Amino acid sequence: MRCKQKNQPLLSAREGIEVRWNPITDAIANWKRRMYAQQLESGMDAFLSLLLMELEWKQKMEWALRHAAAYTPAPLQGELTQALERFESQGMSLEESLLRVNAYAQSTALGRVIMLLIHLSKQGTTPQGIEGLRRMQEDLRIQQQAELKAYGSRLALLSLVFIGVSALVPAMFLAFVSIGSSFLELSLSAGDILSIALIGFPLLDAIVLGILWMQTPYFVRARV
Repeated sequence: MRCKQKNQPLLSAREGIEVRWNPITDAIANWKRRMYAQQLESGMDAFLSLLLMELEWKQKMEWALRHAAAYTPAPLQGELTQALERFESQGMSLEESLLRVNAYAQSTALGRVIMLLIHLSKQGTTPQGIEGLRRMQEDLRIQQQAELKAYGSRLALLSLVFIGVSALVPAMFLAFVSIGSSFLELSLSAGDILSIALIGFPLLDAIVLGILWMQTPYFVRARV
């Protein structure tokens, strides 16, 4: 009986090239995709507002999409503009062109909007379809409010951590060095203490601030 070999190379989806699965690169790729999805979702509220305005004025779907995309924040603006260019210049169907907008990011919220846009382009801009877009916009705002509440809770906790790291920890360290050196044999030199105070603690503060920035929802960071 032959034993199965472990760690066999996996075949990639592109051209049958043999590659080995790397969990680090896979995690980085997933993180980049989630960040890009958040960037696209941050412009959906403005896009839906403009699109609803155009559709309520009885504009055609193609014209409404182009006008709304022109004033939509990036990077959603670029994705929508490319979709319309594929439809108008390359002869691609509007359905296939819109589906490519979310092909990489795979955003659930954006996918729902795109599917409804495809339905409206086929069936026409009915009042029911316009009301569906309005409900999606309301759902998006409710989701953003929930994210803001969760971010507020994390912000309160991380603020306490930052106060402890930036004020309490350096003070306790200096107190330990100054008082403990009188009855303990410390191997720290004056240069070591100075390096910790001038480099170590500011670096620790920067790490906490970086974590705080990464926890901030993208639609909030985009407005800062």
